[in-house]
Amino acid sequence: MAKTLIYYSVNTKLAYEINEKYYNKTHYVWCSPFFHGVDQPASSNPKEIYRELRRDVESEDEHSAKIRQNVSGIRRGAKFKHDNHLISSTQFEEIKALVNRSWQRRIFSDFTPFIYVIPHSIDIEAILKPVGLKDKASVRSVEYQIRELPRALFDVINVDY
Repeated sequence: MAKTLIYYSVNTKLAYEINEKYYNKTHYVWCSPFFHGVDQPASSNPKEIYRELRRDVESEDEHSAKIRQNVSGIRRGAKFKHDNHLISSTQFEEIKALVNRSWQRRIFSDFTPFIYVIPHSIDIEAILKPVGLKDKASVRSVEYQIRELPRALFDVINVDY
């Protein structure tokens, strides 16, 4: 496992708020020890992910692949949590309604990117999992998953427009 001081991840305001409200302030993240690693492909580079989301939100891009990816990821996560009895049917329906409202009404501000700053600690080491080669963006990329990141273990940077 790479030794680093900080891991970085990017998520949307909508995903953050759903995790806070429905998932007991526990977040699912893909992260990297580099905010902008030169060998890190754009699809796993937190700076590039942030820039693409921000650009798409600012321009209200209705064909944004990053926003569509986020909508799909939130839906998949809610289905997984529901199927595994981690949230109720009512909560599942509420999450679907929130996502549908944001996407169908094109409430772009809900997809504002947030930067997660995750300081290295013993607690993080215990839950940090390297991403396997078949799921990585590139052989060169350095990627990790944290399936259940407690809110107390990271900070959020929200750069207002």
